[in-house]
Amino acid sequence: MRLHADQNAADGAVSWQDIAALARQPDVHLVAPDLRPSDPALRGLFTRRGLRSGLGLHMSDAVDLHDLTTRAVGRPGITVTLFLTGRAAISLGDRAHEVGARPDVAGQPMPTAVIYSMTEPDVFERRGIRGEHLRKVGITIPPGWLGEAGLDAGAAGLAQRLERTHGALLAVPVSPDLARLAGVMLADLPGGAPCCGLMQEARAFELLARVFGLAATGGEAPTPKAPPRAEARLRAAQQYMAAHLEDEMTLAEVAAAACVSVSTLQRLFRERLGLPVWDYLRRLRLDQARRFLERGEGSVTEAAFRAGYTSPANFATAFKRAYGMPPSRCRR
Repeated sequence: MRLHADQNAADGAVSWQDIAALARQPDVHLVAPDLRPSDPALRGLFTRRGLRSGLGLHMSDAVDLHDLTTRAVGRPGITVTLFLTGRAAISLGDRAHEVGARPDVAGQPMPTAVIYSMTEPDVFERRGIRGEHLRKVGITIPPGWLGEAGLDAGAAGLAQRLERTHGALLAVPVSPDLARLAGVMLADLPGGAPCCGLMQEARAFELLARVFGLAATGGEAPTPKAPPRAEARLRAAQQYMAAHLEDEMTLAEVAAAACVSVSTLQRLFRERLGLPVWDYLRRLRLDQARRFLERGEGSVTEAAFRAGYTSPANFATAFKRAYGMPPSRCRR
């Protein structure tokens, strides 16, 4: 499926009714602020298409005009996304990540590839960031496809480990020539050259081979691949917070549950999840409140108190900022 800005439009924007067409696909739900169908939602270009080989290709060169959220039940497989610019917040099941091009010492975006795997159906959510210019190339790979792709031994071993690990996520620094390859793929977005589909498929093969080659030779960024002990400490903190969502807690208590210092706890959350500790806790509580409302278990006021808000109005504001709609709309 291909969506792009009307070249005759003065602001080059993609309307909400075009984006909403994605919701016709199974298991996809789009959450947006209260927009009219003709209101602009993105400014730029976006495409989504299936390739003959069984791969899925999705690319964008667009600015988010709203904090749009895409929620879907992800199917088993591996996804590789190369970010040239821009960042986004994603969730795989109950694990939250911030992914995208990270700034270098001069503040310039460093292109980064992200690989994540799902071995079973699970909830995938992407939260767009208003004003963020996202230039990315994404490729979805069905289960077993990489085993027949002719990867070298190291890359094939990595692919096998990913296909056995649910929710694994790696970030891989991108070389200049790999960034140029992604740029060429994005350059074909507006119109496409003759035989564009065949050329894009060949480029997708090359991009996958290079990304897996870098990852297999130790090119993955250290942030997602924390040392085993740090990963265990982070998981212990997440489990403690999830088990005490309705209780008051301090940073010291969370750190003690994870057997780390407060400063180490804060560093782990920022490096591994891209979020401060309390932002992560706030997101957990809002997710719990959303499920409470979706199941029809109580009122918005009750949901606000369960999420730790003493003011239903403040809760409604935070909820709409996170999910793009008022909490009353979630009630069954």
